[in-house]
Amino acid sequence: MDEKVQLISFFFSFLFGFLFFFCTCFHYLICKKYPLLFQYFITFLYILDVVLLYVLLLYRINDGVVHIYFLFVLCLGFVLASILQKNVKLKRKLSRFIEKILR
Repeated sequence: MDEKVQLISFFFSFLFGFLFFFCTCFHYLICKKYPLLFQYFITFLYILDVVLLYVLLLYRINDGVVHIYFLFVLCLGFVLASILQKNVKLKRKLSRFIEKILR
């Protein structure tokens, strides 16, 4: 794998960490009103879909090569999105938006 593809993979993994964080917040807000067993089932399907989407998109970028440092960058994006979300108070705005949609 050449350097250009590797840098694109790093950038994609970082952005996917952000996307994963916001989708997880959205999933939590929707899923918390259902019974516990249903929550476990839906969460399992959600995680399975996210992992398959990540691998599929990496397959399109770099022929599906997944290195451990791509996963570290993905986790870094997730953690950074969490820190930024706490500072920007985006969760409150997101929850209000979702509550308006669900009504």
